[in-house]
Amino acid sequence: MVTESISSSILSTSSTIDDVHFPNSKGIYGIYLKPGKSIRIRETIPVSSLLYVGISKNLFKRDFKQHFQIGATGSSSVRRSLGALLKDELNLISIPRGGEKDKNRYTKYKFMSADEVKLSRWMEDNLIIGYWCAPNTWKVAELRSAEFDFTVQYKPILDRDPRTKRLNPYAPEIDILTEICKQEAMNFSVG
Repeated sequence: MVTESISSSILSTSSTIDDVHFPNSKGIYGIYLKPGKSIRIRETIPVSSLLYVGISKNLFKRDFKQHFQIGATGSSSVRRSLGALLKDELNLISIPRGGEKDKNRYTKYKFMSADEVKLSRWMEDNLIIGYWCAPNTWKVAELRSAEFDFTVQYKPILDRDPRTKRLNPYAPEIDILTEICKQEAMNFSVG
């Protein structure tokens, strides 16, 4: 089955963001907790848990470092979710992204500059990323379908995709925590 192949490949190619080498191919990528690392939502999440899954039309050209890049929280759902989960532990302060004309400046918040550094360091210390290459003949629709099937079977902890969010038992807590960050960003701009 394709989902087992995806899982096996993502695990076998998993490495730190600086050490992974992505091929020039479309595919699916996954972000995991490193062995021996943990994160807490309502309970401590098991070691080596799948946190996030995404697709790419070209794994080599896709800038995965964006997810790990300091200052990129406003454009990375992984960073926003992790930041919300780690807000108290890392003492992160949410602020709006972009300028007044950015309609998503509060919903796609970011963190204070020093806090962006803390979040990136935590990610580098605690996460690994791997990939699976799709067949060359696959269209984007097939890739999205495989991502959906993989997500349904493996239930990534940070999954908040509207298609599969209902299957994630941690989504309600993550929603509450991201709402706290959104509200803080709204209050920050007023003050």
